[in-house]
Amino acid sequence: MNMKGTGLANKALRLVAVSASTALLHSVAYANDGLDRKATEALAGLARAGIAVGAYDPHGMLANSKGLSVEHVYVPWRDVDLKSIKDAGRYARDRGRSLIITVEPWTWSLRRKHDAAELHRTIMSGQSDPWIGAVCTAIGAMPPPVTIRFGQEMDLKNNRYPWSNWQPGEFVAAFRHFVGECRKGAPTAKFMWSPHGGADARAYYPGRAYVDLIGVTVFAFQKYDEGEFGRWRAPSDLLSIAYNDLSTFEIDIWAVEFGCNGDDAYRAR
Repeated sequence: MNMKGTGLANKALRLVAVSASTALLHSVAYANDGLDRKATEALAGLARAGIAVGAYDPHGMLANSKGLSVEHVYVPWRDVDLKSIKDAGRYARDRGRSLIITVEPWTWSLRRKHDAAELHRTIMSGQSDPWIGAVCTAIGAMPPPVTIRFGQEMDLKNNRYPWSNWQPGEFVAAFRHFVGECRKGAPTAKFMWSPHGGADARAYYPGRAYVDLIGVTVFAFQKYDEGEFGRWRAPSDLLSIAYNDLSTFEIDIWAVEFGCNGDDAYRAR
């Protein structure tokens, strides 16, 4: 996502990493051996502009694709295979990519219920510290650069995540606790605060001592644009929703999740 000429490129936005899913890449630019020629040329152009582009690619479909400089993986902190973290680090290193690891404070097991109040209690009481320590020690064994993104989209009140039901002060306390514990095992890691980027996002900011990078979510939906705005909003319009408010923190902002849903013309613009 090239931000030059959009009015958004200032010192607080020196690097934008678009972490798109392989489903998105498949829909617009995927060939059997990786990205097609058009997409590869586009990535090369972004690299020349100093913009890093990454992918969430759990099946390794883009293992041999050129132009990707960031690998994005997700892990829960409970019931996690710690070897998978080590494998992700090796995979990224072998391809010359930096790594973003989104640590979700829950389990992916369908057998467990996720209660927002109980989750917060386990964090603040220290009950979750062994899980934090195990995951972060595994991350700390990797060579830098590694960025840890914790508790994403906490301001998105749609019940997708239990931590998005916390009050702002509760999230801030939990984030600070996580970073404090995680730094013991991963002292060279950077930490990303990653709101969805709505009007209330600032209330969830943990403070500069705990945040090295800001990551926002940018989703484009053709039907929503047409129904609500009567037009297709530009990528800069979508990013500016979060950027205009969060850039006052003067921390580099990454578009850490990017998705697009629509017809061929909408996706190609």
